[in-house]
Amino acid sequence: AAGGESILLNGHQGRILGMAFVGGERLLSAAADGSVRLWSVPRQEQTAEVRIDSSLQTAGMSRDGTIVAAVSSNGMTTVRVAGDAAGERR
Repeated sequence: AAGGESILLNGHQGRILGMAFVGGERLLSAAADGSVRLWSVPRQEQTAEVRIDSSLQTAGMSRDGTIVAAVSSNGMTTVRVAGDAAGERR
């Protein structure tokens, strides 16, 4: 979003409880609906999704984009993201 314009990324069905930028152009979000989603900000689209059977509090991703750690109400769950190191998959 150049020039400070706003963009809308639709996908979560529950409240978003945690977000973090991964690199300069990707955004990781965790929500009460039990999903962790990876977004391409420049393309304004979801590129990956992982479902956890619990409401999520927050999530983080390794620098190389291959591992997502999500903290849920049941403890911590670690999920390896399939695809290339950039995590660009559907």
